[in-house]
Amino acid sequence: CLACKKLGANIALCDTDPLSVESCKENFELNEETYDALWEGSIDKAESTYDVVIANIIADVLRFIAKDLKAATKEGGYLILSGILDKKEERVKEAFEDLTLEKRTLKDEWVTLIYKKEQH
Repeated sequence: CLACKKLGANIALCDTDPLSVESCKENFELNEETYDALWEGSIDKAESTYDVVIANIIADVLRFIAKDLKAATKEGGYLILSGILDKKEERVKEAFEDLTLEKRTLKDEWVTLIYKKEQH
């Protein structure tokens, strides 16, 4: 997120863990950067839609919040999902089958899926 901000992107961040939220604040401060929004909670509290949404969460949680992640992604935007064990990949794919899978990467047993939300 810091690299994207340094390139001029608007950044909104959320985490359900209060320690992670504090750590995020500290990292941005140490790097003399600002974020546009940061909240403790899940993506369902997003007040906007985004060109790119990144979720690095275990597969079961990704499936549980799939509707909210898709709702937060703008039409024509990208949804990047990581933190997925390869043995759980198919279950995640089922939850996002209405999006277009653009790319899949595998490192050891960890999968990242990049989806595009098509314009209607």
